[in-house]
Amino acid sequence: MKSFLPVLLSLSLLAIVAGCSRPPESRSDARPIPDNGLARHPTHPAVTTLAENQSAGFCEQANALQQSINAFLDSPTTATLRAAREQWRETHARYAKLQVGYLLAGLAMPQIHDDRDPIDAHPMLPGYLDQVPGYPRSGLVYSEVPMTPEFLRSEHQSTDFYYLTLGLHPLEFMLWDSKGQSDRQRVALFTPPARPADDQVDARRRRVDLLRLIARALPRDSADLCAPGQVQVLAAALNEMAGNPEALQRALLATLEHLVRQPLSAWKAHPEGEDGNGMPLWHSPRARTDFAEMNIQLTGLAQQWLPVLAPSSEPDLTKPLATALDRFAGQLPSPGNSKAQPAPENIADLLEQLKSLQAPLSRNDRDQTTSAPANSAAQ
Repeated sequence: MKSFLPVLLSLSLLAIVAGCSRPPESRSDARPIPDNGLARHPTHPAVTTLAENQSAGFCEQANALQQSINAFLDSPTTATLRAAREQWRETHARYAKLQVGYLLAGLAMPQIHDDRDPIDAHPMLPGYLDQVPGYPRSGLVYSEVPMTPEFLRSEHQSTDFYYLTLGLHPLEFMLWDSKGQSDRQRVALFTPPARPADDQVDARRRRVDLLRLIARALPRDSADLCAPGQVQVLAAALNEMAGNPEALQRALLATLEHLVRQPLSAWKAHPEGEDGNGMPLWHSPRARTDFAEMNIQLTGLAQQWLPVLAPSSEPDLTKPLATALDRFAGQLPSPGNSKAQPAPENIADLLEQLKSLQAPLSRNDRDQTTSAPANSAAQ
């Protein structure tokens, strides 16, 4: 146990590249999920329960978001708009927490097919949906295309991956204000006139219909994540890893690579917040919840996932690793300060912490590699 402790401790801030397996078929109306052998591994009830709760929690929030948006559209006020925004933050945060489980399991999110994601695709070209600064009559809102569920589904990422008509980020764009726009002005855009001009597109009515349709589609697409068969696949993959120190090590490294090193490296390279193509580094560029959600994800990893996945034969390993992860999360903006981001020098410091911890684990990997031939020869 002593030789394994430094390795696990170093995982708290280390990230290396790891791949993900293909997405399973998971819709409730899809063909039966084939037996992949995972169910034959021993089960850990706490692991299965956590996978079930995380999945159900997101689907509940997706339904709540639809209801909150409907309440805003039925009675457009600054209060109902702010309530819808707050529910959006909660829903996206719950998706981010569930994503941690899929990363640990090495599974792609099941709603993604052919690289198209109807829940969390990003980034997007907002002018494809509605007006943006400099283009006051752009997007579907000012066109004459049919505003129907079938049209929005057929258009989503159809000709360009940045053309989004479904999911959380089109909802984010529609709910949040443009630069310099007040909440009252935003509400006015969703308040149809008593009688629109005969020679103009009724943009406000179309905007209401568009937001309502996107919100209505979210629970349907979220059902992939809550279908009993899909939850079983997630739980089985996590159960296979539970109690296995080597598998847990690999999973933590891959998860922290995705959650921490990749986004922080991008911000270090582009502190202005845009990549080389002019697209935002923010996953949620209007709500700006990225770093607060990173905090939530790492805290969940430390306080929820590790306690049920760590080897039961070595209980003393769980607390120090969880403490280290909590300490890292504490350097990020808190969930109540969602628009903040670490200063560039703080991002550089976090990456240096990751770099300084890479050497011990690299040596451990080399030791395992060099010992493998000797073990094989002995057998």
